[in-house]
Amino acid sequence: LAATGAYIVLMVVADGVASRRTAAEARAAGVDVQDVMVAPVPANPFAGDVVVATGDAYHLGQFRWLRRPHVEWHGSPLPAGERDETVLATLRLPAVRNFLRWSRYPFVAVQETDDGYLVRFGDARYPGQMRGGLGGITVRVDRH
Repeated sequence: LAATGAYIVLMVVADGVASRRTAAEARAAGVDVQDVMVAPVPANPFAGDVVVATGDAYHLGQFRWLRRPHVEWHGSPLPAGERDETVLATLRLPAVRNFLRWSRYPFVAVQETDDGYLVRFGDARYPGQMRGGLGGITVRVDRH
């Protein structure tokens, strides 16, 4: 029981330190940091997935305790997306409201189709999973 308690305390402290270091490295890179998440990755206690939220985008990366700098950024920031008329039309749907209530770092992408639009909502914690479930929800909107 003592070992489990010590492990939990260590993980809470480590998360706080990793989040502060990530925020400092993001600010040093010129990012206007509003929120930081460092999530554990499977089978590697020395690494974590990073999401740094700004007002209009998410900067994604990998935190590594044993490297300097500690954060390796993945490509360009993920835009949070515009809330235009097409997106606003979907916000009344219960599935969209539920997803956005659950999502910590929501983003939206709109794709035009022959008969309207596909509005895809996702969470930056799962950027490659836009097919439903934890990764997102897609709504078809007709042109009218």
